Amino acid sequence: MPTYRNNTSLRPLLDGRVVEPKSVAYSTIYYDEDVVGLRVIDEKPYYNPILISTCITKSGEILIPKKDNLNRPVSKYSIHLYLEKGMAKVNYNALDNEPGLILYNSIRWNTRHFQREVERLIVNSDEDFILFATVERLP
Repeated sequence: MPTYRNNTSLRPLLDGRVVEPKSVAYSTIYYDEDVVGLRVIDEKPYYNPILISTCITKSGEILIPKKDNLNRPVSKYSIHLYLEKGMAKVNYNALDNEPGLILYNSIRWNTRHFQREVERLIVNSDEDFILFATVERLP
């Protein structure tokens, strides 16, 4: 996610925002300098859609971050679960939110959330398991 500087007297648009002369702005998109009239001054901050990427082997919780690595609010996201071994139950937000999602050996589960519906995933099992979880920010 590059940082741009406007070294012109023009007021180009960057992601729908006006960039005033001599000011700095950033975008999640790499633009050709000739197209927007802005010069890249830094490749940072880097854009990263991955909010969480973890492996869980015992009962516990996965908290969905409220902000991404650029400190922007997270409202749309995908949850990807893959149970490599064993059996586990996943409850959304609270243990008493039944029915929970039962995952069995080699099962994948993917959901998309277009508003902030899930604050945490509660993972429980009475047996050994390996669960890979990824939470990804949606544009």
